[in-house]
Amino acid sequence: MNGDGESKIQQLFRGAGVFVTGGTGFLGKILLEKLLRACPDVRTIFLLMRSKKGKTQEERFAELFEGKLFDSMKKACPEYFNKVRLVAGDCGLPELGLGDADRELLCQEVNIVFHIAATVRFDETLRTAVHVNVRGTKCMLELARDMPYLKSFIHVSSAYANCPIKHIEEKFYPVHLQYDSVIQLVELLNEDMLTAMTPLLLKNWPNTYAFTKAIAEVTVQEFGKGLPLAVVRPAVVISTAREPFPGWINNIYGATGVVVGAGLGLLRTMHCDRDMIAELVPVDMVVNMMIATAWDVATRHRLKAEKNQLTKLTESLSGPDDISILNYVSSTQNPITWGQYMKFNECGTEFPSMKVMWYYCFQLHKHRIMHNLCTVFLHFLPALIVDTAARVVGKEPILWNAYKKIHKFVDVISYFCTQQWKFTNHNVQAVWRRMTPLDQRLFDFNIADIDWESVFKASMQGLRIHMAEETPDTLEVARKRYRRLKIAHYTLVYTLCFVLLALITWVAINIIV
Repeated sequence: MNGDGESKIQQLFRGAGVFVTGGTGFLGKILLEKLLRACPDVRTIFLLMRSKKGKTQEERFAELFEGKLFDSMKKACPEYFNKVRLVAGDCGLPELGLGDADRELLCQEVNIVFHIAATVRFDETLRTAVHVNVRGTKCMLELARDMPYLKSFIHVSSAYANCPIKHIEEKFYPVHLQYDSVIQLVELLNEDMLTAMTPLLLKNWPNTYAFTKAIAEVTVQEFGKGLPLAVVRPAVVISTAREPFPGWINNIYGATGVVVGAGLGLLRTMHCDRDMIAELVPVDMVVNMMIATAWDVATRHRLKAEKNQLTKLTESLSGPDDISILNYVSSTQNPITWGQYMKFNECGTEFPSMKVMWYYCFQLHKHRIMHNLCTVFLHFLPALIVDTAARVVGKEPILWNAYKKIHKFVDVISYFCTQQWKFTNHNVQAVWRRMTPLDQRLFDFNIADIDWESVFKASMQGLRIHMAEETPDTLEVARKRYRRLKIAHYTLVYTLCFVLLALITWVAINIIV
C-alpha cells in the first residue's frame, strides 16, 4: 500500500500464472527479474526453454539466476526459485514442442502471456526465421485460445518490422505473403531453392528478421481475433537505464556492437548519416511498458466484457481493430541522432577494456564511397600488414577474417542508420496517462525523462563489467595501457603525415627542376 493507493499493476499479477517465451534472452531476463522483484506475489512464472549449445533445459534453467542482475530480486523475493517453473519446449518446433501434460498445465494455470521468443539474427535462413517467428507465433495464439482464464497476451514485435514504410503508425500493415503462403513455401522448397528465392521473397525488406516479424504481425491480426491481445514494437533495445541498476547488458547486437567495435579500436569507419535519428530504448523501460500494457489490455478487455454483459462470450468482443499496437520509440519524445549517440559513447575511453587493440579512432560517413575508401586504408590495409607479420613469426592470422565479419555486421546496421523513419506512439502515451501515479513510479517507461548522456556513460561501464567481465581493480592498468596505445596511434599518424608530406615535397621539387 502507498499514499497513492494500491498498485493496479501489482494487483493484476497477484496470484497470477505468467507464461514467458524467450525468457533466457536479453529482454526476457529483465522481464523475469522485474516481475519477481516488483510483483513478488505472482503465483507462478512458466518459462518455455529448449536445449541449446549442448546444455539441457535443466542446466540452462539452473544457470539462469546466476550473476549480479538478480541480486536485488533475490532480496525482494527470497522464494523466487519456487515461483519459476521450467516448461520444456521450442518455438521453432510444431506445437511449440510441448508435451500433452505441459500443454494442459499451461491452459489451466496461465492468466498472462509474454511472447518474446524470436530468432533475431539478421542473416538467419528464411526457413528458420519463419518457423520461429511466424509459425511459433501462430502456435502461441492457438495455445492462448485454449486458456479459459487468460487476461492478457503481449506479442513482442519490432518497430522496424514494417521498415519499407517510412511513416509507421500504430496499426497493422499488409504483407505480400500471408501465413499459409509462407509456410507452404518453406515446407515445399529445399534449402538451396529457398536460399535462391529469399531475395525475391523479401522484396523491400532488408533481412529475414524484419520480414518474418512483419508476417508474424499479420498472423496476429488474422488469428488473434477475440483474444485480450496487444502488439508491442520496441525500437533498438540497449542496456538498462535504471533497473535493477544502470548499464546492464549481455549482448553486442545492433547499436551496441558498433560501440564495442569502435571502443576496441577495430571499427574505424561506418556508413552512417550522423544527422539521422537513432531509435534507441533502454531494455528496462521496454519491460516496464510491456508489463503496463499487459495490465491495460486486461483492464480494457474486462471493462468491455462487463459493459456488454458478455463475459462468457469474449470472442464476440474483439475484431482486428481491437488489438492494440504500441510503437515504443524515442524519437517522438526524446530524439537523439546517430552523431550524438557516438559522441556520448566516446566517454568509453574513460573506461577502457584490457582487450582494446588500438586507440579509439572512429568516423561516420554519410556517403558510401567515402566509407569504402576508409575501409581499404583503415581496415583492410592494416589487417594485411598485421596478418603478414603474424605469418612471418609463425602465428595464426586473424585480423582479415575478423574484418570480413565486422563489415558483414556493419552493412546490415547501415540500412537503419542511413535512412529516416517517422513513428507515432499515441497508444504508448495513452497507456502512460491511464496509469496511477504509483504505477508510473514502479513501472516507469516515460522515455521523455531519460538523460541520454547518463545512460550511455553507464552503458560503457556496463560493457566493461558484464561483457568483458573485467573487475574495477583492472581499470587503472587498462588506462595506462590505453595511454600507451594513444601515444603509438599519434606517433604513427604524425609519422605517416611526415612521410607523405616529404614525398609530396620531393615530387614537387623534381617536377619544378
